[in-house]
Amino acid sequence: MAACIWEKLKYHLGFWGAIGVLGLIVAGIAAIGLTPGGPGVAAFFTALVQTSMGAAGLTVAAVGGNGLIMTLVTGIILCWE
Repeated sequence: MAACIWEKLKYHLGFWGAIGVLGLIVAGIAAIGLTPGGPGVAAFFTALVQTSMGAAGLTVAAVGGNGLIMTLVTGIILCWE
């Protein structure tokens, strides 16, 4: 079953994984530009959520993650024996 899933979905998994990673990179760049550097992780996530670019990056990362999960579910359904 694993081989069947891999053959049907290997390109889709790469696509959705790349979308998720790109979203995280965009969100990280937005947050790094606004974080003063002292307070640490809390300031990083606050800056991430407060910017429109950071929020868009998180949204794109969520879409990529959801795409990965649905691709795996679809593969299981298609290859169910």
